[in-house]
Amino acid sequence: MLWKALAEEIPGIDAVSLRDRDEGEVKKVGPNLEDNDYTTVPGFRPLKWRRRHIESYLVVPRAMAAAAETPVADIVATLRDDYGLHIGENYWHSETISTYLELRGKELFARLRLSAQGVAKQLEPSEICDDLKALVAILAASP
Repeated sequence: MLWKALAEEIPGIDAVSLRDRDEGEVKKVGPNLEDNDYTTVPGFRPLKWRRRHIESYLVVPRAMAAAAETPVADIVATLRDDYGLHIGENYWHSETISTYLELRGKELFARLRLSAQGVAKQLEPSEICDDLKALVAILAASP
């Protein structure tokens, strides 16, 4: 692990690691995004997204349409017809349905030729998922 090597060379270094969950189990992610696959050690905070990929937090039709410069109705139709997906009111919550947690966001974005950065730039504050807000709070509170 890179952090261990750096910690030997730089006393007092702190690090936060954030990984996609990918094929891991959602139950291995703690309430504050803790990656429960790792033992906590001083100075190193391993985190993991609760959803499969970071892109899975960005499946917001309005923002996706703005990034793609296409009508929102086209994005909504693609999500519905090709993925059987409807973005409902609980999409933004950390504790949400498995459909949202297991969504293969990277594949969806690749198919629609969208970038995570492009969609993220289009998000309104009310469209930011709770886990993304939690990450910002964690980073803001870090030494």
